[in-house]
Amino acid sequence: MRTHDGETLLVGRDISLLRDLRHTILETLIVSGLLTLLCVATAAIWFSRAPLRRVRALQRASREIAAGDFSVRMPIAGRHDELDQFATTVNATVEEVGRVVAQVKGATDGIAHDLRTPLTRVRATLNALRHHPHDAADVTAGIRQATGDLDLVLERFAALLRISELEAGRRRAGFRTIDLGILITQVADLYEPLAEDRDITLSVATRRCPVEGDDKLLFEALSNLLDNAIKFGKPGGRVSMAMIEDAGGRAIEVRDDGPGIAADERDAVLRRFHRGQGAQGIAGSGLGLSLVVAILHLHGFRLDLSDAAPGLCVRISLPQRE
Repeated sequence: MRTHDGETLLVGRDISLLRDLRHTILETLIVSGLLTLLCVATAAIWFSRAPLRRVRALQRASREIAAGDFSVRMPIAGRHDELDQFATTVNATVEEVGRVVAQVKGATDGIAHDLRTPLTRVRATLNALRHHPHDAADVTAGIRQATGDLDLVLERFAALLRISELEAGRRRAGFRTIDLGILITQVADLYEPLAEDRDITLSVATRRCPVEGDDKLLFEALSNLLDNAIKFGKPGGRVSMAMIEDAGGRAIEVRDDGPGIAADERDAVLRRFHRGQGAQGIAGSGLGLSLVVAILHLHGFRLDLSDAAPGLCVRISLPQRE
């Protein structure tokens, strides 16, 4: 600035300290940023190792399942995170697919074994008719026998198709709110004359039990179970059908005092065409319980067989109330 004396006054200061401070702060930020980035990258790699190991385990399990081994299950770490939820969902899907594949294999084996006999009889009958074409009585008897065998084959194929349709879940369109107590009473009224014919005392205990379902299908399932109980029950004995509610929840129990089913055979009798040792002399195709299982599975019910001491106890467990 210019003074009164005509001189110029110049005022300045040293900014080297400020410049050095700026350089120091910049270097500190750069170094600390690099260190932070390194620490974050190290921590990310460290913490991602466990999920990556789990993902690789899930990949190995999925490859084994894709190769056809439906006994393999996705590993669950118990952390209840997204990977555990995904593994639980896949395991449920694999279990259902394995069950369906096993049923298809069992059905194929059962068809080959069970239908071979009537078809062989038809072939033998037609072959015999070819050698005696002019004997009217033999021709009529042969045609009657062949027709009966073919009707049996068609009946069993129709039952198989119904089971397949139910297992595919195509009958849910007829679901509505129904009262199982009324349905049990109707089934008991239908089979009471059959029980009286075998001198069997039929007892029924019901209560109001609304569920979502198809009344015709459930009527068929309950009829099948009650028919088996009366068929295999001891003449002069007792058969009961009751709606109960205990610690296990709501259920329907059908009990008889017949020979029952051995513990090691209870799972097998639920498969198609399998008949228990005590059923060899009784008419049937071995598809009744398979049809019952398919109907109950469609409704979300569970079927359990146990010893009634004596006899058999069939328990249909219902889902919990919403």
